[in-house]
Amino acid sequence: MAERNWRPGWGWGLVLGLALCTACVAPASKPGPTASASATPAAQAAQGFLGGEDNPALTALPPQVAKKIPVPASLAKNRPTWGQGRKLAEQPGFKEYSEGLRLGQAGDMAGSLKLLAQAAERGLAEAQYEYSLRLAQGLGTEADPQLSFTYLEKAARQGLPEAQTNLGIYYRRAFGVGADAKRSAQWFQKAAAQGDPKAAYFLADCYERGNGVEQNYRLALDYYLFCAHHGNASACNTIGAYYQRGLGVPADLKKAVSYYRLAAEAGFSGGQFNLAQCYAQGWGVEPNPKEATKYYALAAQAGVTLAQYKLGLAYLEGTGVERNPQEGVKWLLEAANHGSELAAFALARCYMHGDGVARDPQKEVEWLSKAAQMKYPPALYTLAVYYRDGRGVQADFAKATQLLREAAIMGMPEAIAALKLIEESSKAQEKGEATKAAPAPSAAPQAGAK
Repeated sequence: MAERNWRPGWGWGLVLGLALCTACVAPASKPGPTASASATPAAQAAQGFLGGEDNPALTALPPQVAKKIPVPASLAKNRPTWGQGRKLAEQPGFKEYSEGLRLGQAGDMAGSLKLLAQAAERGLAEAQYEYSLRLAQGLGTEADPQLSFTYLEKAARQGLPEAQTNLGIYYRRAFGVGADAKRSAQWFQKAAAQGDPKAAYFLADCYERGNGVEQNYRLALDYYLFCAHHGNASACNTIGAYYQRGLGVPADLKKAVSYYRLAAEAGFSGGQFNLAQCYAQGWGVEPNPKEATKYYALAAQAGVTLAQYKLGLAYLEGTGVERNPQEGVKWLLEAANHGSELAAFALARCYMHGDGVARDPQKEVEWLSKAAQMKYPPALYTLAVYYRDGRGVQADFAKATQLLREAAIMGMPEAIAALKLIEESSKAQEKGEATKAAPAPSAAPQAGAK
């Protein structure tokens, strides 16, 4: 959520600054439900990812780094795991199972499915799990979520941790079965109890959200630490957010930076953005615009929309990098085309002043309108001024008033003040009293502080 940074104003002067936005938006990720469910955004911290997305199969930490991350004592003990002392090759259905896998690797999906089904009917948990995957994905047959759930549940009840994790995902995402947060969490707990890092990641998210379990940031942090110890860079980034906000632990900005750095150096874009924010704001480190821009660039190249916006501003203003307005506009366009209202508003200023592009009043209004359509209060307010004065658009006081109302509903002080003036003016006219004209615009839309 954007942090408001508008200057109080009187009358109808244009907005003087952009909101400081510190929430990192995760890049879209939509793997199939059998892999890791579809991407539900995690709860967001003051900046960065507070919780795990539904896809824990993200950038991995180097093993030598991951193993140095401490695991809570409660999760560090040796755990019983599936198949201890069990000889897979001696189990009923193994022959069909192994041949089914071979055929699948050779591209014969129909033949693979047939043999896996035979092995699954003989009760082999691994075959039930693989058969469930193919039914879910429609490999060698039409996709059948309900039948996939049936065989997955059989494997899970036998104790196969991969099946237990996927069953939790099915209940979480209502895939082949009705949504049930409590059962979802229970299956994640069973798999996590066997040391499954993927299940632990989902379980951490459950404790963070209070989804199927009582919300508990301390337990969520413990499971994120367990995941980071097993190489999950996204979990490492989330630990940084916990230390920054003091969730489950006392706030510690230096520790937050250390975890963000581990995630960033592993190539995780969320960690790169968060580390950039720390360098930009001086959170836990000395302010360093050059380092901030370096990590904004890495996150921007990875597709983090807010990082693209921040990088665009850096090039426009020459912050941490040599000023290059054309490069700034390029990144603002990238961010705006990915839905950033901040970037769209900044582009309006670029077209107004000819900064990085040729002056173009039509495109100025176009980008301002796009930002307003995304319900960005400064854009709503500024566009209201344009409609009041007929600046780049046909004058329309009713439209201007409507835009002001939208901005006022979102709490913008300038819009609230302007509506009050309109109301007072209207009452005065009804009484037949003379009224003063509203003040003329005094400033243009500008990119705000980072």
